[in-house]
Amino acid sequence: MEYGHSVIQALFTAGISFCLGWFFCKKSASAKSVSKICQSVTGDLKLVLVVRNDLGMSKGKVAAQCSHATLGCYRNALENCPQVVSAWELCGEKKIALKAPDYETLNKLQKAAGNAGLPHCLIHDAGHTQVPSGSATVLGIGPVSLTKLLENSNCIKHSKLVKGVCAFPSVQYTPVFRWW
Repeated sequence: MEYGHSVIQALFTAGISFCLGWFFCKKSASAKSVSKICQSVTGDLKLVLVVRNDLGMSKGKVAAQCSHATLGCYRNALENCPQVVSAWELCGEKKIALKAPDYETLNKLQKAAGNAGLPHCLIHDAGHTQVPSGSATVLGIGPVSLTKLLENSNCIKHSKLVKGVCAFPSVQYTPVFRWW
């Protein structure tokens, strides 16, 4: 007799759990509302990766260094501004790769990011493979609102950055990789 009672109780509990899960799932944010939240709260969030071009790194080496910079920026931002990280994750974790011709340009950008209080991470290679030990390879900045980045890096206009014209004339918006 007690066995039948516990089966009914288990089925009842499972049914209630299913109904509650379905109800709360329907209440969660839709893609449209997430997009609206991302635009209104943070603007266009991106993680900017600036790759030093004078080292002659292979595509694989660049990919590894960009991965290090991405993780470094993510950890810094998660510690200092977790709300921005959450919004960036909700908005698709956009990234942009730029080329810098030399260390001096990378250093200027790092100082500008630091002065603006933006999360950033400069990666120095261990020197086991292609580049000398301690070489600065990639600077990651963000995730940050592209509008805020433009304000703090003295770039002329958003449309100009997309076309590759920036106050740092040696930093160009060009694809680091070509897959075709």
